[in-house]
Amino acid sequence: MKGNKENWKKKLPLYILIAFLVATIAYIFIAPVYIIKNIQEDSKKPKEERVYSTSP
Repeated sequence: MKGNKENWKKKLPLYILIAFLVATIAYIFIAPVYIIKNIQEDSKKPKEERVYSTSP
């Protein structure tokens, strides 16, 4: 079992890559929800106070 403890160090870059991919996919799905929610709340405000305004 001694060789098994050293084995995870060889696979560490793979684990980092998998964690990065999972975080990226989660961000892609979660970020639009917050953006849409912010725009919906912003659209209730008067035009002068809006943050996410499309017009200059």
